[in-house]
Amino acid sequence: MRILDESGREIKDPDLEAGYLTYKTITTEHPAVPEVKAEYKTIQLDKTGKNDVLLERVKVRDWQAPVPAYTTKELVEVYHAYTPEELAEQERQKVEAEESAKRAEEEAAEAAAQAEILATLPGAVDELAALTAENTENIELQAGAIEELSVLVAAKEENNG
Repeated sequence: MRILDESGREIKDPDLEAGYLTYKTITTEHPAVPEVKAEYKTIQLDKTGKNDVLLERVKVRDWQAPVPAYTTKELVEVYHAYTPEELAEQERQKVEAEESAKRAEEEAAEAAAQAEILATLPGAVDELAALTAENTENIELQAGAIEELSVLVAAKEENNG
């Protein structure tokens, strides 16, 4: 398939980064061609005059059959160059897409980090419960020791007093 620029000139390798292609049908009207009859010319072979003159009939033009008028249609691609404004818009969209992809990647990494932290929470809660139980036991022991000391101090004060 042929590729034409907007002015109708044929191009071989369009830059699709700087433009785009569309399809177009080109209609060409061909006029009728009349019949052409064969044409002959008689020529003299011996021009010296010494011998009898020989004549030869030579074809000058061949017969051509008549051709009726006809129409042809050709599908072509037409290359349209982007305007500076379109190129600037494409660049802006490209930058936005890259930034969006980067943000999505960062958000995915942050979500993975949060999921990792959440995965450790049950173990941390169990550890905290064990420490709390241990501290409760220690506090109970300390309360019992304080109570014993209070009894001893009260008994000593009675003896001293």
